[in-house]
Amino acid sequence: MTEKTSFSVAYGGELLESGLMDINQLAPALLSLGQLLDEANKTLNGDRSRLQVKVSSDFKSGSFDIFLELTQRFVDQIGDLLHHTEHYSPTKILQFLGLTPDNLPELTAYGASLIVIYKFLKGERPPKIEMHNTETNTYIIYNRDGESKEVPGQVADLLKNEVIRESIDGVIKPLETEGIDTFSTRVDCGERSIIIAKDEAQYFRKPHDDVEQLSDSKRTCTCIVISASFDEKYIWRFSDGQSSFNAKIVDQEFWKKIDAGGESFSKGDALTVELQSKQIRRNRKLTIENEIIRVIDHVRGYEQGSLFEHKE
Repeated sequence: MTEKTSFSVAYGGELLESGLMDINQLAPALLSLGQLLDEANKTLNGDRSRLQVKVSSDFKSGSFDIFLELTQRFVDQIGDLLHHTEHYSPTKILQFLGLTPDNLPELTAYGASLIVIYKFLKGERPPKIEMHNTETNTYIIYNRDGESKEVPGQVADLLKNEVIRESIDGVIKPLETEGIDTFSTRVDCGERSIIIAKDEAQYFRKPHDDVEQLSDSKRTCTCIVISASFDEKYIWRFSDGQSSFNAKIVDQEFWKKIDAGGESFSKGDALTVELQSKQIRRNRKLTIENEIIRVIDHVRGYEQGSLFEHKE
């Protein structure tokens, strides 16, 4: 089964009155738009369909219009029918994203499109997303002020996708340029509606990870090796006799011995090490990151633990 739909996007402003746009701005924006539509299709339809985006252009006074044709091919139509799996056409994908008028029943009855939610969150990550109704597959999105909006599950899935967030950031990037003031869309020959103005562009930038180091401590300890990898890119797992933990070994002298064949491990071996532990708050979640700064001694033959070499 093949479905097609067409729509256009436009960048508007004084800089574009000649109908010309810098290719260094346009090309990355178009690539981001293609990635956005492809990733949205994968998010909503999985690997059951392929979406192809073709582009042509037209020139209007004061704007730069980009016309796109979306062609979607479903690869397992019989399986969808047998399993009663809903598929989402290009038109529905555009509506869930908010790039065309949101007259889907799911949006009119149960909430907002993705672009509306980005504006509602004002560029921040939602502090909380919770299931609202399993029968209607709706969620509640909260912003930092405690306000909330109801969205269909499809929009919640799009919101959680980091590739989609990066792609929308790239689509809106030209609005950071002086003289480019709007990003808008139009379906067929309908009225153009301005979706994003320059002062709203900040809401579509990918948020920087909120990272804060809360503590940093060092200690010397003897740790039984539970699992090891003889590639310094990977993490080892240890036990200190009470609990197990992951740690990366950053001692280059230790790795030189490994590479030279000067170290071999067997069940129950342990390392006496200088261990650095950092408590990190990343996007409101607490984690402990461990690094072995120095391997002091290799102690052989403890009874606890087992060694499983990392398999790539």
